[in-house]
Amino acid sequence: MTPIQRARDASIAWLCGGALMVACGSGLAGSDSATTSDGDTPTTSAGTGDATGSSSSDASSSSGSTGDELWLCPDGEPMPRPRGSVPNKPYPDELYNQPLSATLAFEHHNQPTMLDGYLLLAGNAAFSTWDISDAAAPVQLATFASKHGFFEAESHQVTLARVGDRFYAATISGHGVDIWELTDMTAPVHVSEQDIEGIDYGDIAAGVWGVAWQGSHLYVGGNDTGLHIVDVGDPAAPQVITTLPNSATGGFFVGPLFAMGNILVLTTPKEHGGVATMEISDPEHPVLLDALTLEESYIGWYYGGHVILQTPLRIYDVLGDPTAITTVLEGMETEKSEYVSFGDDQMFLGLLRPNPGAIRYDVSDLSAPVEIDKIEGRALIGNDDQFTLKVANLLVLSDDQETLEGHAGSFIAVESTAPDTTPPRVNGLWPPDGATAPATSSIGVSFSDQIELATVGPPSFQLRDQEGGCVPGSWGHMRTVLNFTPQEPLAPGTYQVVLPAGGITDLGGNAIAEDFVSEFTVP
Repeated sequence: MTPIQRARDASIAWLCGGALMVACGSGLAGSDSATTSDGDTPTTSAGTGDATGSSSSDASSSSGSTGDELWLCPDGEPMPRPRGSVPNKPYPDELYNQPLSATLAFEHHNQPTMLDGYLLLAGNAAFSTWDISDAAAPVQLATFASKHGFFEAESHQVTLARVGDRFYAATISGHGVDIWELTDMTAPVHVSEQDIEGIDYGDIAAGVWGVAWQGSHLYVGGNDTGLHIVDVGDPAAPQVITTLPNSATGGFFVGPLFAMGNILVLTTPKEHGGVATMEISDPEHPVLLDALTLEESYIGWYYGGHVILQTPLRIYDVLGDPTAITTVLEGMETEKSEYVSFGDDQMFLGLLRPNPGAIRYDVSDLSAPVEIDKIEGRALIGNDDQFTLKVANLLVLSDDQETLEGHAGSFIAVESTAPDTTPPRVNGLWPPDGATAPATSSIGVSFSDQIELATVGPPSFQLRDQEGGCVPGSWGHMRTVLNFTPQEPLAPGTYQVVLPAGGITDLGGNAIAEDFVSEFTVP
């Protein structure tokens, strides 16, 4: 009998003892209804199964549990799936590593993101959503913009969250951050904004370069203004609760950042170089674990327990021992580049003008990347197509540069002529298997490929207590990184992180192939 089967048997056998039973996955997926939105209030209508079919009243009634409720796991329920459709099909050989679509708007674009089967293009505090079911001719669904986007406010990171039956995004603005509800990608809703002291349309200084949503907290990398922690327990009323100066976070500008369970990984913006780790089991009082001040880089990124800086390419292990960051690769020369992304043990190195496109590397061994080939950019004047995102066997490339045609915008290329059939696998975990962890822990899992948040929910990501019951909570997401935060501190005992096979998928619809189970203990 597998650990999952034992846990499921335990949950079935667990007697209520008069307590109220609440099914943590009731109505979340696999029903014959689809969630639509007229702005703020989700409604249901006939349609295909979807990822967010439970009602907001169900979600709110279960929040703030004090232990009087018994949460049963949604065993046997269909896995949540996105509404949108992503093509994952063969293409002619002549399209290999070549553009497939025309330019998706000649606008200022930075990091592309996928949510609920749709493409989100993020630019200078301005955004658009796209149906890419026909990747050769994507269709724009909606546009929306921050009121603080008049000057510099680039989307160096976009972070997502699933809270109850709703999807949210936190984005960068010229004065701080905005929060949007993206439960209906055809009708995004502005939920709130949060100004941050010292942020005023800066490129580097006085600008935000990092956002990471975990539980009821949003971590913001404010460069010279330090690390800001925003309470987003009520997304409609965010509040800055902690600001740490750079002297308390490693001594360098705080740019892109990544929450991985109880570890926050800090990296730097362009013209700076550094990496740091902080312990965040008490989210409002992070503790610095280790920091390295390094040679100037363009930007930092995270993949599989490692931080990547370039140019030159350098890689650091930050999760093997967060108190002692170690160098895995130092000083590998590459073509001049700006941003990186990852998928299926490949790194896509976005190049610097006048050499548009992305170099693909095999990073199955992060200590020895191997160059494979190049995905070609467009023949514009002045573009570099430096932001990338692997979606099935396609690659979205975005650019913020001015060209003779206007801003370069985005396009979709074919990165493999064969469909993507590689399932994602876990390549990072915190707390580690067998660890002892605080009662206020979050669980961080990173994957080998980009993850579709709409496939994440109680049937597909479970934290089970020692009786086999599921712990309620919320999910935060950043590309290949997924976090689960319990809604209440954990009681003493042993807990299992359970990711059933066939549940969570990559952006091409490939589900994890094997049950993943790990354990940790709360003393």
